[in-house]
Amino acid sequence: WLRRTRRRVESAVLQGDSPGERLIWLLRRSAERTQQRPTLMGALITALGTTSPAAGPYKAEVEEEVRAIVVTALGPDSGHDAEGIARVIGHVWSSALTRWVSGMAPDGSVEIELVHAAEMLAGVPSRI
Repeated sequence: WLRRTRRRVESAVLQGDSPGERLIWLLRRSAERTQQRPTLMGALITALGTTSPAAGPYKAEVEEEVRAIVVTALGPDSGHDAEGIARVIGHVWSSALTRWVSGMAPDGSVEIELVHAAEMLAGVPSRI
């Protein structure tokens, strides 16, 4: 799922006038798609939560896909620390998904958390 999302992002024209706006646009769309797949997201969070060393390469692959999605959205000449932003967005995404699939947060909360983090990290004025 993440690999397909990354490929779509890499081939799409992202909406927004700035790197931060493009990132927010992408995260909003991704969060909407995430919410449409609660069973898949629950399985993903369960798999990412395992402490088995055998799962390490697969977990790293998921992290790499998220990193690539964020870095692509920001673009190579964004003037931001795209790798650093990608790491933080990955952590926020994982936490927000965990809270949502476990029933601790309402529908729409993943998008709210991702957009808030992106606004702070990319210096986009808050619209929340």
